[in-house]
Amino acid sequence: MKDHFFRRGDVLILICILALFVISAIIIRLLTGSAPPASVHIYVDGRQVAAYNLLSDREFTVKGYDGGTVHGFISGGTVDVDEASCPDKICVDHRPVSRNGESIICLPNKVVITVTSGEPPDAKDMIDAVSGN
Repeated sequence: MKDHFFRRGDVLILICILALFVISAIIIRLLTGSAPPASVHIYVDGRQVAAYNLLSDREFTVKGYDGGTVHGFISGGTVDVDEASCPDKICVDHRPVSRNGESIICLPNKVVITVTSGEPPDAKDMIDAVSGN
């Protein structure tokens, strides 16, 4: 009697799992949309304090909750945090984000930096997080 590594039922289950994976990937792609990321929104304690165009290179410093600060930059269509006053520095260690819906979060300072799609903010409509102008 021959022992087969895969039986007929095993192959059928494997095909079903692969089909489920492909269908799930298509549904996720359709739900998230294919709009290119266009802007960066910065929130402190749940309130938006700044919005920037993702395609315009700049540095920013955000005063977080209870006086803490988060410093980052937008460069080449990505957002990165390079300095923060928090003790754990998880936000600093986070990789740069560039895709729609990705975020960098600094929990101790209650700062959330999110990449979104849609119309990028116009420079004249933005409030600078540092100067408040």
